[in-house]
Amino acid sequence: ARLGGIREDAPMGTIWQHVKSGYLYKITGHTIDESDLSPRILYARVGGGTPIPWDRKADNFLDGRFVRQD
Repeated sequence: ARLGGIREDAPMGTIWQHVKSGYLYKITGHTIDESDLSPRILYARVGGGTPIPWDRKADNFLDGRFVRQD
C-alpha cells in the first residue's frame, strides 16, 4: 500500500475503536517503515490521561482490528 492511499483510508484526526479492547484511538500521523518501506499509522488513545503514541503497519490497522467511529 502507498502512503497516499493510507492517508485517504485513515485520515489524520479520525477516531477509531479497537475491536478487542473497545478503546478509542485518534490517528495522529502516517509514516513509512525504513526496513521494508511499508506504510504505518500513528495513533493515540483518546481519554485515559496522557496519550501514548502507538504505531502499527497500515495493513494490520485496516484489517478489521479497528473500526472508524466518525
